Amino acid sequence: MFNLLLFVVPMLFGSPRDLNEHGNKLYNKKDYGGALEKYKSAQVKDPRLMVIDYNMGCARYKVDSLEYAMTLFTKIMASLESKGLKEKACYNMGNTLFKSGNLELAIESYKQALRMDPDDKDAKINLEFAQKMLEQQKQQQKDKKDQDKQNQDKKQNQQQKEQQNKQDKQQQQDKQNQEQQKQNAQNILKSLEQDEKDAKQKSQQKNAKVGQIKIFKDW
Repeated sequence: MFNLLLFVVPMLFGSPRDLNEHGNKLYNKKDYGGALEKYKSAQVKDPRLMVIDYNMGCARYKVDSLEYAMTLFTKIMASLESKGLKEKACYNMGNTLFKSGNLELAIESYKQALRMDPDDKDAKINLEFAQKMLEQQKQQQKDKKDQDKQNQDKKQNQQQKEQQNKQDKQQQQDKQNQEQQKQNAQNILKSLEQDEKDAKQKSQQKNAKVGQIKIFKDW
């Protein structure tokens, strides 16, 4: 619920109060742009009327001009206006902060409004709702953080597993290469030994054949 100050005053043509009242009528018809124009005109004629700043802040809120609305409500809260107007501005500041997504500051604004008017049921309801929303938001952030950590751990484990598999394959390949090199060396050694053995055997056979040659005498 958003509080707008409505007050009945004599219809003085073109007076600040008349323009403000006209703005309130447009506001109630949900013509927030038209209401703003009337409030602006009233403010130009009498910048001291905080009620016009307040109503303009409400209209700014309705058209999603949230920063401007907060500026106007802050101006009222820091002024010497009546406690009732300041409490309403504080309450509406909470609504504006809530709408902008700043739940923590919205909660503080509702609490401040309740300190000024403990019987403000709307402020109590909005405070409880904002607190629940903040708890849900924090839980969602925690869940997301936990999920991100799980995903990161899973990714790291997968990378470590892939790296280990790569190392195992490399070690296996290195082992096979070493065994192949050893086998090649053994084959070469055996081949050399066989060549040496064959050469020795041929030499022996040659010597044996020479020993068998008969020497014929000349006639």
